[in-house]
Amino acid sequence: MTEGWIKSGCVLVFLIWNACTDWKRKEIDLRSVGLFAVLGVALNLCFGLPDSTAGTVELILGPALGLLVLTLGFVTAGGIGFGDGLVLCVTGLYLGGAGNLRMFLHGTVLCAVVLGTGCALGKARWKDSFPLIPFLMAAYLGGLIWDMIN
Repeated sequence: MTEGWIKSGCVLVFLIWNACTDWKRKEIDLRSVGLFAVLGVALNLCFGLPDSTAGTVELILGPALGLLVLTLGFVTAGGIGFGDGLVLCVTGLYLGGAGNLRMFLHGTVLCAVVLGTGCALGKARWKDSFPLIPFLMAAYLGGLIWDMIN
């Protein structure tokens, strides 16, 4: 197995685990956050930290997106879930800044399309709360499939 497949598998398992808990209970499993954060740091140390400045910056920017979402959650008094920010911090350890941002953007667009369609059909309201992690998982899985067929 290569480094990329190991990290991809970890991210996928982590997102599936938390997509299920986010969907069912509207919460994130903090044990999984701790477990996969430690595993992500260990994998980065095992496979070696980037030698180049660009690689190091990419590694630092991965969790930074999660910190930004955590800050926005604090500023909006919970408008964005605390767990969403924690999940993005962890996925950033594996994906780096660009990969984490790509997954986040695709996931939020997918979420907006589904929520917008639900609102248009009268099945949802704009003020309804909804889980974000299942959309992040779908976006990540879609990206993996896209990469495999191209």
